[in-house]
Amino acid sequence: MTTGDAGRAPAEGTPVQAVTTRLEPATCDEIDLGASGSVAHVVVPAVGRDLWRGGELRLAFLTDGGRRGAGGRRGVGDRRAVGVHVRRRSPAMLEFRVGAAPRRAGADIGPRARDAPPQAAAEVPQPEAERAVAQTRRVLSLDWDGASFSATAGRDPVLDGLRRANPGIRPILFGSPYEAACWAVVCQGLRTEQAVALYSRLVTRYGRVVPVGGSSRVVLAPPAELRAVSPTTRLSARKRERLAVVAEAAEAGLLDAAALRSMEPGEAVDLVDQLPGIGPLSAELVVARGAGHPDVFPAHDRVLAAAMRELYDGRFVDVAERWRPYRSWASFVIRSAAVLHGVRPGVSR
Repeated sequence: MTTGDAGRAPAEGTPVQAVTTRLEPATCDEIDLGASGSVAHVVVPAVGRDLWRGGELRLAFLTDGGRRGAGGRRGVGDRRAVGVHVRRRSPAMLEFRVGAAPRRAGADIGPRARDAPPQAAAEVPQPEAERAVAQTRRVLSLDWDGASFSATAGRDPVLDGLRRANPGIRPILFGSPYEAACWAVVCQGLRTEQAVALYSRLVTRYGRVVPVGGSSRVVLAPPAELRAVSPTTRLSARKRERLAVVAEAAEAGLLDAAALRSMEPGEAVDLVDQLPGIGPLSAELVVARGAGHPDVFPAHDRVLAAAMRELYDGRFVDVAERWRPYRSWASFVIRSAAVLHGVRPGVSR
């Protein structure tokens, strides 16, 4: 169900929140919004602490480009900074409320984060709203078959035990492979706290702010605006150059989520790995947590490797073979358990 919704009658002086509302089937067993949101920031700090509040999610991202212009490039006007307020409406149904910041003159996608934040959401045209809903399903990993993953996990007592101990948790992904690649460039060689601070400075300097769920969140700038990042962001010259490469790749369609998901996981990782400044670990992140490919085994993830040493005998790659075609999801379950709890008694080898 999709409706244009101006919300309840606002109090005097309160701006109307123009949003598109969509109801999506998803049971509590399929996804627990509170649990998934609380895990997301710990596993991938770039998603922000303001993602989750009160059992509801406030997502914000650039919509995927849907049209290509001259030379195969996607136009800036084809990407829109949107906010999606996700909340549970019944045990079997989620509600997505899609809104965007008002467009300014020209082809701009919305007000910059460093400017005054917008006070009301602008209604998103139906085609853009549908794209945003589909992208939200991808970000929440709702396009992965939970029942099939449960059956796959059931073949591995260790994995199945961790899954059952954390019911309803699904990976919450980056908004796009482009966003994941930018995070990967910024965080290389830094402690988590340093990486988060630098990434936040980049997003604040160039990003867009969108109203969502009664508050606002900041969205990474479109690729065209990261081709010449200022030294005031405190990013090194090399990282600024690598962000420009990522921006060019995104505009050329090399970081297209649908295309990466359609490839064999190894081929997709190898393709992204060819970008300067994107090593094997970052390429695995971009394909698994950016594009949402369900079957990537992040063999270069040291946190995952340490957890698997505690839980399994044998070569990690061989163990992961039993998780196909859900190696991304299985790896997330083990990694998140390790980050949150360490190795739980009763599931170690």
